[in-house]
Amino acid sequence: MKGEELSMKRNIKRIFAVTLVCSLFFGSVTVSAMEETSSGTEMAAGVQSESLVLQKENIDITQGEVADLSSESTTSSIMQLEEGTVIIKYKSISSNGIQSLFSVSNSTVGNPDRHFHIYVTPAGVLGMELRNTDSDFKYTMSAQGAVDSTRTNIIAFKMDSVEKNYKLFSNGELVSTLNKDAFKGFVDITGLDTISLGGTVREGNVRYPFGGTIENVEIYNTALSDSKIIEQTSFQIPTGLIMDKSNIQIIEGTGYDLSGEPEAEYIERLSKGTFIVSFHSTSNSQYQSLISVGNDTAGNQDRHFHLYVTNTGAVGMELRNTDAEFKYTLLRPAALTGTYKGEDVINTVAFKADNQTGEYKIFANGELLASLNQNDYKFISNITGVNNVMLGGTVRQGNVSYPFGGVIDNIKVYGSALSDSELLETTGQTTYGKNIFSAGDATGANYFRIPTLLTLESGTVVATADARYGGTHDAKSNIDIAFSKSTDNGETWSVPTLPLCFTDYAAQQVDWLRDDVGKNVQIQGSASFIDSVTVQDKESGRLFLFADAMPAGIGFSNTAAGSGFKTIKGEKYVKLRWYEDGNDTYNYTIRENGAIYNDSTNLPTEYSVDGDYNIMKNGAYLMQKQYLVHFEGTRLIEELTDVDVKQNVFYKDSCFKVLPTNFIVMKYSDDEGITWSDMKILGDFKDDNQRMPLYGPGIGTQIENGPYAGRMLISMYNSISAEFGFIYSDDQGNTWDYVTTDLGGSGTFAEAQIVE
Repeated sequence: MKGEELSMKRNIKRIFAVTLVCSLFFGSVTVSAMEETSSGTEMAAGVQSESLVLQKENIDITQGEVADLSSESTTSSIMQLEEGTVIIKYKSISSNGIQSLFSVSNSTVGNPDRHFHIYVTPAGVLGMELRNTDSDFKYTMSAQGAVDSTRTNIIAFKMDSVEKNYKLFSNGELVSTLNKDAFKGFVDITGLDTISLGGTVREGNVRYPFGGTIENVEIYNTALSDSKIIEQTSFQIPTGLIMDKSNIQIIEGTGYDLSGEPEAEYIERLSKGTFIVSFHSTSNSQYQSLISVGNDTAGNQDRHFHLYVTNTGAVGMELRNTDAEFKYTLLRPAALTGTYKGEDVINTVAFKADNQTGEYKIFANGELLASLNQNDYKFISNITGVNNVMLGGTVRQGNVSYPFGGVIDNIKVYGSALSDSELLETTGQTTYGKNIFSAGDATGANYFRIPTLLTLESGTVVATADARYGGTHDAKSNIDIAFSKSTDNGETWSVPTLPLCFTDYAAQQVDWLRDDVGKNVQIQGSASFIDSVTVQDKESGRLFLFADAMPAGIGFSNTAAGSGFKTIKGEKYVKLRWYEDGNDTYNYTIRENGAIYNDSTNLPTEYSVDGDYNIMKNGAYLMQKQYLVHFEGTRLIEELTDVDVKQNVFYKDSCFKVLPTNFIVMKYSDDEGITWSDMKILGDFKDDNQRMPLYGPGIGTQIENGPYAGRMLISMYNSISAEFGFIYSDDQGNTWDYVTTDLGGSGTFAEAQIVE
């Protein structure tokens, strides 16, 4: 009989719901009708009026006490629920073993086991108990690790009389299902008289006490769909501005803990986002975390994200969940400004993680510095056990690592990946000076080192630098010499060109790895130019450009002995080896007009070189395939493409090859760098078996006074023989000679400049 009555009640309720929907369609529902079927003013926006029975927000609960809802107008309807849904958003500060979030109970003496409650535990269990004494029915279910005791959680319980099952949801997931043919609801518990939040009242006493905040509780008189519940229990992170803080003074080694801030939970759950930090540092620590998010417990020191700077001006990020799971890093050296016009400055850096593209990007002072693309995209939400947000350090096993000292002038955190243009504009508010060369410019390089700056007699300012395609490494690598000029005192600069350029390897904008293995990887097969010098002959106005030239795979540490020249009948010529010569003998030389001679016969061959030492056969250029590089993990792959380039005596795949040593080369321009002469290999002033010296990069000097007025000087050094000297010209750069200089000491002399 009781079952038939319940079935009739359920049918009546469903008929009423259909009638209500029809009334809504025809627009005939009145406010009083809505109040009749729900809690009226407590109804949530966008929810069907017949579903929401009760909603309460922001209820603080002291452990051992409860928020008694028994006097609510909807109490009886809740106690009579045959099916329904309970959704609760809460944060616990209690360590009690079992903590009731919501309960309905018979609180009278002798009825301790007539109740329903949803509970959680500090160990992360989410469970429910529905009982009317064990002899009648006792239904229980639980899910391990369903909630995080350190965070806000959104959980839900659903009892569905049609499907005859019960379900638990947590933070956007269905975590447990219990099927029962003998389905029961709240209505089946005898003598219910109490509804409470924060505990279960049994025989007048509060059991399973909760302490913390019930941020929101909603009770529905229907079983909402799984998809609706998953949507409502998903932790919604704002896509706009999450955090905005200014003028935070940080003492080095202490950090500034943000973990207690209400926004911290959003940051700890980010699956995408943007961090923008303006700061000025007073620290000398090598690595300085600006902001970090991580797991600070023992044994979890490698579970964190941090955006950091270094005392040498680099900007980097590290995102890891132990190396075995994932470790993503980005680093751009020499990206920050320390002082400008004698004053300490503020730098602005930004980092964004974009889950749509799988990209991570770092910006600083108006530039995109570095980017990383990962098919296996991860972010903070993928780090296990995240429990803290910190400015000025990274908390690892309870200690502040990577300490920053100074001022965080402003920090903004967004729940979405802002556009590149927004971040270029925002970080560009702390730009100092003018960029002459920058990543992504016409050179195609990502890295620049060894700059020079020279003011010509006309007032034009010219600049050169190493355009480095293989990270920041010296040769051996892929390096060309970039050139730009300004005719308005440095306000604007011309589009960079490459007057000294090898094409055996493509000009690629590669983000070089900076982990302990990848940072040491170098391009092995490319020829390169390095360490440029400029000087002007003030009488003629001719601008000279010098650089060291390295054949394929050669750097300062592995140059062969010898100058690369051969003396024949008192004349010195650049010597060559035929690529199939297994004896590694140099039986060929480059002579007048670029002709390649066979020294055994002293006759010219059908081969010759042009003004940049590209090889021709019978007047037609010989071609070879160009190389590209890419990383597979920390392994660098150098592979041929379908692009044809001219063979050159400095390339590894050419039929003629120079000695694998360093050379010094020169070009000149009579129109301030618009056009350049052919390249000349200098060095016939050295003995054949002596190594060529290297340039002290920067600018040369032309003597203005005295008997040697007009002489141009450029400093040189040889790190192997500890030799120091100068090349010089007394005929406006038509010929160059060399002199060693005794500096009166021992050891190696290196890069130097000379002034009059």
